[in-house]
Amino acid sequence: MRDREWRRAQHERKVSRVKSWMDRNGWFSHDSYEEKQVRIQRTAITPAICSCWGCGNPRKWFGAATIQERVWDEQSRDALKEENLGVFVRPVRKGW
Repeated sequence: MRDREWRRAQHERKVSRVKSWMDRNGWFSHDSYEEKQVRIQRTAITPAICSCWGCGNPRKWFGAATIQERVWDEQSRDALKEENLGVFVRPVRKGW
């Protein structure tokens, strides 16, 4: 069972990895101590800070299908081809 001790250990492991990564890449050049700690904690908890088109979910931004949907499309196309009913095209969801 994963208890509080395990979760705290995992959080500390993430914090130490973020600290070493930020130290190696020089992210702490002009920040105060408090700003450094806030940035470390935020990065350890949420590795993707934003949800812009470059960082975010491709399904949201580009209407890309998930792996499960692609498998379903492939299976349904194969089934329809066997029955000679034509090709089924999944409708693309636009916008959120």
